[in-house]
Amino acid sequence: MRCLRCGYRLSAFEDECPACEGKASAAASWICRTCGAHNPHEVRACVECGAPFSHRAVLMGTKLATFSRRLIAQLIDGIVVLLAVGGLTLLGNMFSPEWGLEGGQQLGLTVDQFVLAASIILGVAYQTTLIAVWGATVGKLALGMQVVRTSGSRVGWWEALLRAVALVASLVTLGLVFLLIARDRTKQGLHDKLVDTMVIRV
Repeated sequence: MRCLRCGYRLSAFEDECPACEGKASAAASWICRTCGAHNPHEVRACVECGAPFSHRAVLMGTKLATFSRRLIAQLIDGIVVLLAVGGLTLLGNMFSPEWGLEGGQQLGLTVDQFVLAASIILGVAYQTTLIAVWGATVGKLALGMQVVRTSGSRVGWWEALLRAVALVASLVTLGLVFLLIARDRTKQGLHDKLVDTMVIRV
């Protein structure tokens, strides 16, 4: 992303343009979704067509991650979570061998119930923590992607949590909702639109 005022190339984590000495917010540089015109920092309506600024306006100079790349990253993340769940399940069987038998329970849960509950809880915790701390999960880091707010700023803990819950909920539909990313102009899933995030190439 470049500063429209001075041309300085900003990183995804820079909210203020250092070349402008903080006089203008880099996060406010935007492209009009209606006519595609480039707009300077301070305006809140398109200088060409008058359309109001949208929080989903495409960031300057960013390359959006493709659906196929995001799908592969999601599969990698799923494997990471399932390995963690599998490890916990094996650990539980080591301490209580009868848990794996038919009708056996631990903490009031059968093995199947535990695997389902652990997958949801660990999946949300995994997505929330890594997106809030690093801006990317293991899968996204491996494929050179990053999650940012559409304003260009980092994703906070609250936004990361809401995004993670929405993502896990969308997977309940067997990934059908996730397919909407392929048809969306800004490559955003419903979980992205909920908290105004987008996945970019880095």
